[in-house]
Amino acid sequence: MVTPIDQQRGRAAAADPLAREFGHRRGALTVLNWTSDQYSQYGTKVVSVAEREAVHTLEQVLHTTLPVREHTTDTHGATEHVFALFDLLGPRFIPRLRDAGELRLHRLGAPTGLLVDQVLRARARPDRIREHYDELLRAAASLKRGWVPASLLLVRLKSSSPQTPLAAALGEYGRIVRTNFLLRFCADPPMRSRITRQLNQGETLHALRRHLVIGSRAQLPADEDDHHRHALCLQLLVNAVLVWNARYTTAALEHLAATQPKLMGDDSALARLAPIAHAHINPLGRYRFDN
Repeated sequence: MVTPIDQQRGRAAAADPLAREFGHRRGALTVLNWTSDQYSQYGTKVVSVAEREAVHTLEQVLHTTLPVREHTTDTHGATEHVFALFDLLGPRFIPRLRDAGELRLHRLGAPTGLLVDQVLRARARPDRIREHYDELLRAAASLKRGWVPASLLLVRLKSSSPQTPLAAALGEYGRIVRTNFLLRFCADPPMRSRITRQLNQGETLHALRRHLVIGSRAQLPADEDDHHRHALCLQLLVNAVLVWNARYTTAALEHLAATQPKLMGDDSALARLAPIAHAHINPLGRYRFDN
């Protein structure tokens, strides 16, 4: 969700221009949200619109109390380093890659002389992984224990010049993991459907967020503390609406089951219900967060 910054009150240090959306005179920020499979928001972060989303992909997944088994994102949230860290840390990483057909697939060892060589054209270098595997485990443990933010580690690895041995080993590890994922992606239609369904859940929440955002079409002042407070309050409001909708939708379904049981026979229709309706929500007025 991209948010413009009101230039009449100065320009936020973290904001950058997004010419195709707002021209060159206004900066913009990106509000990143992490959504569970039950639509609840368990993380939010405000970053510059010019930053790559991939460096923030792991940020909330590692430290939420929810049992995250797999994480889905789009092309902007995936890199070789992210593939590697997810594999080292445990949760499955199943992104939807726009340019999947153009990515190189890597093999281990010399060509086999079989038709598979036409697919696995590139050769991975596992010697780099073996040589620095202990460092990879230490990096993963540091992220798991919260000793270093995932975004900071990924930015440092990406910006290091020349490339550090840790970054090179993590890249080789990520290429192997990504190759296995792409092969499984092609051979597993249910997984492809699950990826699309999970991403669509996040996209459907944008309409609810825009409905709840108030004040000058979501334009924010330049104070960076206000950006963070704005994002957290919006996350709280979204979750409150979801809880309210889930509670009263459940009550309505229980009433129908008791009064008109014939209408409740189609479980597939119930499985498609989502607590994201917002036409009945009044976004105006004053919200109090002092309790």
